[in-house]
Amino acid sequence: MQNQPNFFMTSDEYFDALPEDRREPARRLFQVIRDNIQSGFEEQFSSGFPSFVVPHSVYPAGYHCNPKLAVPFVSVANFKGHIGFYAFCVYMDGPVKEWFLKEAASRGVKLDMGKGCVRFKDPNRIPYDLVGELVAKVGVQGFLDQYTAGLRQSSPRK
Repeated sequence: MQNQPNFFMTSDEYFDALPEDRREPARRLFQVIRDNIQSGFEEQFSSGFPSFVVPHSVYPAGYHCNPKLAVPFVSVANFKGHIGFYAFCVYMDGPVKEWFLKEAASRGVKLDMGKGCVRFKDPNRIPYDLVGELVAKVGVQGFLDQYTAGLRQSSPRK
C-alpha cells in the first residue's frame, strides 16, 4: 500500500514509498522547502505527511483542531491525481496569498488551488523556485501572529 501514510515513518521513508513518477518531484519539493524555510519551524511527519510545523516548544497550545499536534505550516503529500503542497501561510495571510498568486501569474504558472492547497497534477511543472521564495518569506512569529489573530476572529464572542 504505497499511498497509505504511516504516521510513524520519516519524510525520507514516505518519499521512498511513492510511485516512481512522483518520488523525485515530491522529494525535490520538500528539499526546496528545507533549503529555504526560516529557522524556528520544525520538520516532522504530521497528520500523515512530511511537514514543517511550529513546535510545541514555541507554541505550547498546539493546533486548535487538535492541540496534541503542532501548528502546521507546510506539508507535501502524494495523492492519486496530484502532489499536494499545503501552505497554511497562504491560507491565513492575505498579503502572502496575494503575493503568491501574483508571482505565479507573472511566471506563467497556472495554479490548481484550494484555500491553502496547491495541487500539482503534472510533477514536471512544479514551480520549485516559487515555493522556495514563499516559505522564505514567512517567519515563525509572523505566521503565529496571523494564526492567533485568525483564532481570535473566529472564536464566539461572550
